[in-house]
Amino acid sequence: MVENYFDLVPVINDETAYVTGENNNVIIINRNRRFAWFKRNGDIELDSYGSKLFRKINGKRTVGDISDELEKELGEEKELARQRVLVFMQILRRMHLIKFGNV
Repeated sequence: MVENYFDLVPVINDETAYVTGENNNVIIINRNRRFAWFKRNGDIELDSYGSKLFRKINGKRTVGDISDELEKELGEEKELARQRVLVFMQILRRMHLIKFGNV
């Protein structure tokens, strides 16, 4: 059992389909319509931060690695970056868009 959330390796679920929108943000194609309240068509467009984070999920980087990379790229304080990444990962997991490969 992994004791630290930041040691987990997020993996995009096989059922999760996504495209890049006109503004370079990730749009998650919502196939199960369980979260259709986000948009009329059920698709979910991530903001710039969420899109950067989502693109870093490759099944190899840990949550901590992703947090550290975003901290450096965006010039955030370490604690703020970790909190933002943690919350976003929890949301993605609750929505069954990602899973953790080493759980």
